[in-house]
Amino acid sequence: RLRAGAAVLAILCGAPSPPVLTQLMGEDEPIVREAAVAAVGHLGLTDVADVVARHVLADDDRRVRVTAMSALAALAPETALSTLSSAVDADDPAERSEAVRAIATLGGAAAVPVLVRRLGVEDAPEVRFQLLLEISRNWVDGWPVPPEVTRAVAVCLDSEEEDSRAVAAHAAGLIGMPEHVA
Repeated sequence: RLRAGAAVLAILCGAPSPPVLTQLMGEDEPIVREAAVAAVGHLGLTDVADVVARHVLADDDRRVRVTAMSALAALAPETALSTLSSAVDADDPAERSEAVRAIATLGGAAAVPVLVRRLGVEDAPEVRFQLLLEISRNWVDGWPVPPEVTRAVAVCLDSEEEDSRAVAAHAAGLIGMPEHVA
């Protein structure tokens, strides 16, 4: 915990050298790795984006993997999509939701096909909700509506969850699915 505190202090006191944070990302304690990954993302240390990418997929701690997703999207938006595309298929719904958010920050034309692919196979309602929300936020007018999106909107509109119905209606409006809005 002391080393995690040191990583947090490093953020507050100014930019430590990338080798120090790279070393902290390799520590045994997950809280230290998580703090170091967060620091790297916050400070924009693009030189160590490859190390952060390894944490997205291979770290043994869920918190570190989740923190690494948003850090990677901020550090290397041009190359993050392939790593995050793998993370969106994680076993844990919370990790999938975070991967969806991170992919969505990459934006538009590159992100939407990955999100639509996941939407076609997603079974967790909270992740499906997040997918529809992010797809609708990144939708480009004039794109054809894939069947995965149509099915997900229909499923969410029939949901007992008010939030799911609201997001589905919002998505249908933004994407241009008037048959689901009327």
